[in-house]
Amino acid sequence: MKNTFHFPLSTFHSHGVVALVTVLLLGAVLTEIALAGIFVVYVLNNSSFGLRLSSDALAASQSGIDDALLNLLRDKDFAYSSSPFVLILSSRASADITLVNSPCGALLTPKQATITSLGRAGLQRRQLEATVAVDCATGEVRVALIKEISAS
Repeated sequence: MKNTFHFPLSTFHSHGVVALVTVLLLGAVLTEIALAGIFVVYVLNNSSFGLRLSSDALAASQSGIDDALLNLLRDKDFAYSSSPFVLILSSRASADITLVNSPCGALLTPKQATITSLGRAGLQRRQLEATVAVDCATGEVRVALIKEISAS
């Protein structure tokens, strides 16, 4: 019996090499596209997460200012000790509050207090400073200025 399907070995070999190179080249290109997509998603996710942490740190700092203002409203001679008071707001946000306030004394003259609040969320830090006017005679507390300062 004669073999009618006889092809030379070199024909199959050259077609196989071309197919292998094509498959490997297409696989490398698709892998490169997938890695580039993963990198872009990673960078965008981190930038938006960093922005969210920064806004959380600013909100924590503002909450620290508000807490110190409430304490001043309750007691016009209130002052934190020399170390900052830590206000924990959530599992990832907190505020370190420092209140510089002098006692009213017998003259009952208006005085000025300074509140500094450092908000932290993750690795982000935002710091606010408030200048407050306190009327010792009436107990009125008026916020003169709240500004953001660079967190050191």
